[in-house]
Amino acid sequence: MNLLTPLGLLGLISIAVLILIYIIRPNYQQKVISSTYVWQLSLKYKKKRLPINRLRNIILIICQVLILASCAFILAQPIINEAVELERAEKVAILDASASMRVKEGMALSGDSTVEDTRFERAVEQIRALAEEAVNDGGAFSLILADAEPKFLIRQAGKDMLSDINDTLDALIKDDGDCSYGTADIDAAVMLAENVLVKNAGAQVVLYTDADYTDSGYVKVVNVANEGEWNAAILNVTATVVDNYYTFTADVACYGKNQVLPVYCEVNGVNDSDKVVEMNVINTCNDDKTVQYVFDKTVGDAIYSFDSAQIYVQVDDNFSADNVYNIYGGTKETVRVQYASSLPNIFFDGILMGLRDDMKNEWNIEVDQLQKGETPELKNRDIYIFEHTMPENIPTDGIVFLIDMDKAPLNAGFALGSEVQGRFHLDESTEEHPMTQYLNTGSIEITRYKRILSYDGYEPLMYCGGDPILLVKNKPDEKVVVLSLNLNYSDFALRPDFSFFMYNFFNYFLTSTVDKPVYEVGESVKVNARGTDVKFMGPDIEEDLSTFPCEIRLKNIGTYSILQKLISGEQVNKNIFVKVPASESNIHKSGGFIISNRGENDSKDWYDDLLVYFAAALVALSIIEWILQAREYF
Repeated sequence: MNLLTPLGLLGLISIAVLILIYIIRPNYQQKVISSTYVWQLSLKYKKKRLPINRLRNIILIICQVLILASCAFILAQPIINEAVELERAEKVAILDASASMRVKEGMALSGDSTVEDTRFERAVEQIRALAEEAVNDGGAFSLILADAEPKFLIRQAGKDMLSDINDTLDALIKDDGDCSYGTADIDAAVMLAENVLVKNAGAQVVLYTDADYTDSGYVKVVNVANEGEWNAAILNVTATVVDNYYTFTADVACYGKNQVLPVYCEVNGVNDSDKVVEMNVINTCNDDKTVQYVFDKTVGDAIYSFDSAQIYVQVDDNFSADNVYNIYGGTKETVRVQYASSLPNIFFDGILMGLRDDMKNEWNIEVDQLQKGETPELKNRDIYIFEHTMPENIPTDGIVFLIDMDKAPLNAGFALGSEVQGRFHLDESTEEHPMTQYLNTGSIEITRYKRILSYDGYEPLMYCGGDPILLVKNKPDEKVVVLSLNLNYSDFALRPDFSFFMYNFFNYFLTSTVDKPVYEVGESVKVNARGTDVKFMGPDIEEDLSTFPCEIRLKNIGTYSILQKLISGEQVNKNIFVKVPASESNIHKSGGFIISNRGENDSKDWYDDLLVYFAAALVALSIIEWILQAREYF
């Protein structure tokens, strides 16, 4: 028997304290007194009971000692480390399916011919031999595929399932196999293996991987990497605007080899044309360190816009998945805004110019501000702003913003009432909505607004005296904002709240389709839509999307496209690039440790039983001690 917490035995000191209490407690002294027949008779009975009292006291002391001893042993957490007989020669193989397992090695055959196999394929063949050994010895075999979400492929199969085992292993390496382009959760795979160890504690767990571990615990690690393998990797590329022109910076490394490495940059659709600009930079990559390559107008033509850029290396390394890196989004989408007002004010002029400058890295905003008396366009605009004088029908091919309406357009879907004059403050906003965030609505003062009597399909967001004054409709084919107050009779436009409101308006309706242009395998892309008929396409997926925002897990490398139809009818395409995680490019990883719930010689099975036994003894002794005490005093 072993103790998990030996310090718990300090509780045995309480036994010495108990004995000391019995020694130092006061004893009754005999006194000679006159007696009567009753006293003599009482003494007679007491002398007869004396031997039994002594026995009871001895048993009581023993019970108390045992109670204290039981408490001390419970604190010490006793266990029995009993060697468990191996029920059968069971093997659990964990197959690392991370991207670096795709590293290829050329193996020389007779003559000049070579055959290439990957680390993943080598691991599968070694697992095949392990499986045959296990089942031929009368044991069982299990296989866990360790990728981002590990899973059992084979679970405790015997000799009668050897053909099924071989079929599963053959399928792993067929047609590029099940080796991923992402990272593997090895710790989660080991946790799965422990489900087998619960039933057979003597089963052996073997991890087939390409990394070395400082501490692997009870897991046997088989490294299938070969010496001489090396990899030149484009780890990351950024496109930044410097002096209105793009500069491309690439982080490049060589793992397993020192190399003078030329890196090439090819930029397509340069400066709103079909022009292609090619550049190259040569640096030396040593000692697995990251080196920066900079491509700017000093090594090529000045670039102020582009459709796509590809940065790549042309080398014969052992891992090609990170030799190419694509960048998209160098040409900003144009947003055409029309501001039509029968009484233009400086508030819109200033805020629209500010938005154009602040959003220039994401959108090319063109503002068409009509002069008084000019006829507004009712088509071919992305955003229409009408103030005071309303058209008969609002446009249906863009986002429409109506302010201080003189009438309700026929197809707008709301009805106007009379004008209300006075001195009012907007009601405190209790609605949480992107259009009203950061607004202190309760402090905005107005003196005129028009009542809105009905507003089918709109969401009311701001009120004055219980009357809705801000309505929003955001449907795939209908996007309208209604603000029924006159900015000239309010301090709204004079406050920072108006700037927040207009920024909210643009950000809410001009939704970025995706958060960034480049993702890693295993990440999820959140797709938003500005229109209808959205299709998500990539190397391993083609899906029509209907609810937004939606998240899609990226499982392959390459270019993915989001094609959507705006309410104007225009088709817009957004590309993103998905790359191998930078950590997987280091094909000679080392260090780290494997997390598990078991020690190397885990004998946990008897632990709970011993605690139960000591707890049962403690309860039983407590009951006996109580009975003895009761017999003595009652």
